[in-house]
This record gives sequence, structure tokens and C-alpha cells, in this order.
Amino acid sequence: MNEPDAPNLRREARFPRQEAIHIQIVSAGAGGRTAAEVMHCRTEDISATGFKVLSDAPIEAGRILELLIEVEGQAKRYLLVAEARWCRPEGAGYASGFELLDADHGDLGPWRVLFEADA
Repeated sequence: MNEPDAPNLRREARFPRQEAIHIQIVSAGAGGRTAAEVMHCRTEDISATGFKVLSDAPIEAGRILELLIEVEGQAKRYLLVAEARWCRPEGAGYASGFELLDADHGDLGPWRVLFEADA
């Protein structure tokens, strides 16, 4: 649950924006089955390459997770794959930083286009 010591390691400018985000956490169960837990969170700031999320539970740094983001005013939901880079207590919950990863099954390209059009 460590945040980098450097004050700003971001490659892209981030902008304050609160959007609904659903994080699917998949874990292996008995008999080789997988069980999925979904955390409902909100972004606090976003960029084309990452964002900060506020959640009720901690998110382990280093985990690769699938994220479903609902953007206000958009019918499309964006499926993104991201690595949790850090997590720390904040207020009554937790703040986590995510770096987006390029995945064959994700919407990173359309996400970046949306962000560039919005910035």
C-alpha cells in the first residue's frame, strides 16, 4: 500500500473528474472455479493513461484488474485493464492510483480518444 515518494510520476496531465467505476476482482476458488467480486467506486481524477480511485476497501498494489468505467453522458461503458500502482488510507476509505495497460480485450484506444476529445 505504498505511494511513490516522488510528488508526481504522471506522464499525462490529470483532470478532476468523478465517474462511476466498477472493479472486477477475480480469484480462484475450490475446484478450479473462479469467483468475481465487484467493487463499486468513483474516480477522483483521470487522464489518458491512468486515474485515482476512491473506494471503501483497500486495493493491493501490483494487482492487474479489469475496470468498467461509466462516463457521464455516454451510452458506452469502457472496459479497461489497469495495474494498481499504490493505495493509501484517505478519509473514511482508501485512495488508489491506477496505470492503464494495453490489452487485446480492452477499450484503451477508444478511452484515449474520448479523453483527448474531452481535454
